[in-house]
Amino acid sequence: MREPTRQWSLELLQPYVKTRVQAILAGMKARGYDPRVFETKRTLKRQIWLVAKGRKTTRTLRSKHLVGKAADIVDRKTLWSNPAFFVALKEEAEKVGMHTLGFEGCHCEWRG
Repeated sequence: MREPTRQWSLELLQPYVKTRVQAILAGMKARGYDPRVFETKRTLKRQIWLVAKGRKTTRTLRSKHLVGKAADIVDRKTLWSNPAFFVALKEEAEKVGMHTLGFEGCHCEWRG
């Protein structure tokens, strides 16, 4: 099976999540990073594909991505290879009431 399309538009997020993600992006830019939204809302088809693929960080069919309450954010230049970026991302997410996952530092979600 081919990989289902990945979406990264902020318009697919719940409005209150979109606003928070925009604030996170602004905070990261103010810190000197170049953040990029890698993925936002997922289709169930994509989530099933990711779980079946055995991705270490995609473990559930109850992901907040499915309902537009999560976004994956990476550094445009270093992608997933800059631990300091993810420490800063966690701090910026917490400022707006969002959470990152310890096993997936790029993932910012709204738990409400």
